[in-house]
Amino acid sequence: MTISPLLGLGAKNLVTLIDPLAIVWLGLIGLSVWLIKKRKLKKEGGIAAGLALILWIFGATPVSGWLLASLERPYGGLKFEKIPKSDAVVLLGGGSVKSRYESHQMHLNHGGDRVTMAMDLMLSNRAPTLVIGGAYTSYEEDKWSDSEITKAWFEAGNKLPGKEIVALKICRNTFDEAVFVKNLAIERGWTNVLLVTSAFHMKRAAGVFRTQGIPVTVVPCNFFTRVSRYGKASVHIIPKWGGFEKTSRYVHEKIGWIYYRLRGWIKSSGIQDEDWWRDKTP
Repeated sequence: MTISPLLGLGAKNLVTLIDPLAIVWLGLIGLSVWLIKKRKLKKEGGIAAGLALILWIFGATPVSGWLLASLERPYGGLKFEKIPKSDAVVLLGGGSVKSRYESHQMHLNHGGDRVTMAMDLMLSNRAPTLVIGGAYTSYEEDKWSDSEITKAWFEAGNKLPGKEIVALKICRNTFDEAVFVKNLAIERGWTNVLLVTSAFHMKRAAGVFRTQGIPVTVVPCNFFTRVSRYGKASVHIIPKWGGFEKTSRYVHEKIGWIYYRLRGWIKSSGIQDEDWWRDKTP
């Protein structure tokens, strides 16, 4: 091996070691060792060691991926060509926000796959109308509707010729989006909509819409785990932030599900299996 690859490997390891998460993790390990050496502080040392272990489990092992995959797995296997035509495509918010310098001032964030999936559905003539949900972006005294920002991007350059694009009012959450879409469905006589959102969020989203009486066909996308993405499970020496992002999404959905059920926003009538696209032939 030449010197250059060795230098590259060393630089990567150095960057990993000076990451804030790595510094905290190493600091906890050092603190636990120091406390345990103090004979009267073994309990405190054990607590510090336990915290370091938790950081390592969720940041350096496949555990976080396994948790999030449990939410995504029911939605794996969908083939684009099997998606039926419908009255409208409903794009839930979370895929784009206002930005100063991006194209048409729209930044695609962690849920950007939702936007591209909705666009492909419209371009393939799955529905005549695109409905866009979302919250808002604020800065100082200004506030911008995320749905209006996304609509403006679609309209720029006539990306969806001949299609209607509807931007919902600012929504606080998925429940608000479902209520607004319900009103549209009643007004226009829609009998089914294609619901586009991240796979890990789909169970809660579909449950809310169906509880509102909206027949939906789920179109999951934006997978974060090996349910859809290529790669293999691995264990790292030093924890990384990616594992905590997955864990955060898992916890958020689990708590959100409980909250929505307690509020009555999701009722038993709105819960069903989502495997319509799978071949049921014995």
